[in-house]
Amino acid sequence: MSVGEHDAALGRLAEASFWQAHLADRDLETSPGFEAWLVADAANPVALRHVEAGWIAVGEQSSSPDLLHLRRDALRRAQRAGRSRRVPSRRVAAMAICLIFLLVTGFGGGAWWRSVFPPSYQTASGERRTITLDDGSRVSLDASSRLEVRYTKQQRKLVLLAGQARFDVAHNPLRPFLVEARGRTVVATGTAFNIDLLGPVELVTLIEGRVVITPSREAAPPLAAFRRPPPGDITLTPGQQAIFRPASRATLATIDLRRTGAWEAGMLDFDDEPLASVATRINRYSRQQVVVSPTAADMRISGVFQTGDTATFVDAVSHYLPVSATDRGADIVIAARNPRH
Repeated sequence: MSVGEHDAALGRLAEASFWQAHLADRDLETSPGFEAWLVADAANPVALRHVEAGWIAVGEQSSSPDLLHLRRDALRRAQRAGRSRRVPSRRVAAMAICLIFLLVTGFGGGAWWRSVFPPSYQTASGERRTITLDDGSRVSLDASSRLEVRYTKQQRKLVLLAGQARFDVAHNPLRPFLVEARGRTVVATGTAFNIDLLGPVELVTLIEGRVVITPSREAAPPLAAFRRPPPGDITLTPGQQAIFRPASRATLATIDLRRTGAWEAGMLDFDDEPLASVATRINRYSRQQVVVSPTAADMRISGVFQTGDTATFVDAVSHYLPVSATDRGADIVIAARNPRH
């Protein structure tokens, strides 16, 4: 392809990118200007199909705030450049190609895009979601949770930023599966485990297989570290839970896996747990938040509750514990009742 042909191809892709973004931002299927451009050159529809394929490939990320901001910014720059005859065609094409790389994962921009803006998944209050990753691993994301996926050829890395998730890992001993949360990394090759960011506390529960919990590092832990964890790392066996509290050493406990996984069926199962931590879980599923006063925070409660049914939970707590509940609209305050004399 000659230099002139190359520039012409870039120009067509630039124009196709402009029209795709222009119509999408205005929620239009067509416009007189777009139709005129489409029939002006037989190569224009071909360029448009390339851009549309990339637009579709972006999928979920096309509605992310970061992509929308960059796409609109690129559109504004392309519009300004198109109105100015002093801007060389190479520069117009280059700006539009930047937009194409943001939209077209199949043209080599996907790896760069994912490294700068890793795919993220977020659930709203009361929402649960199951995600199937590129390698076949599955993530069950609890309500009010946020997860980033940072896969590379060398490792499968995820970052749990908020909430709770269960990870069912596809086996691949040559490509470790890492989940980072609050300065710790759970390392696995093929297993199932649950991470719960419960207020200031982090709970890591092994459901099956084997995991190693290690301080987060810049580079992935070597496989030798997974086989022979260094001192200070924690290895879990199925049914074990590692509990991390601020300013405290980690503790291990043997737990009932049915209770840990109850949230996936829309239920919450508590066994003699502090009211404050129970309320933190309850709040994931309701816009009306339960606020526990320090006077009642350490009271213990057991029971099974349906997610999202805050009213039943408050009624049960008020009935079985010496507390009062004050409904303030946006929240419900639970406080210890004055002791009787």
